[in-house]
Amino acid sequence: MITRKSDVENSFWNLSIEEACHTFAVGPKGFEDSEVARRLKQKWSQYFKNNTNTSIFILFISQFKSPITILLIVAAILSAGLGDISDNLIILCIITVSSLPGFWQEKGAANTVKEHQKYR
Repeated sequence: MITRKSDVENSFWNLSIEEACHTFAVGPKGFEDSEVARRLKQKWSQYFKNNTNTSIFILFISQFKSPITILLIVAAILSAGLGDISDNLIILCIITVSSLPGFWQEKGAANTVKEHQKYR
């Protein structure tokens, strides 16, 4: 990456305190609490949309979207179709056990976001 000298000279780390405060519309001691709240609401509210409709069932089913998991599901179906029930059960157990940690983590994250939205 080739950078021009003017790009480096105009970078924010080369600004004086006064120039930086003017450029970013902030006082020398930082933002006031009301300004922080206003900017957060204006800029970041789109990232915290209310999505409380996600059920536990949907979260669990969404764990089976990875290509490896889909491949294992196909293998389990083929195994059942060929009559090899023991391999079928082993593959299904592997799929279920490997999906549980992801489900558990995603459920915790969804609950954290839901709790966070209560305080907004």
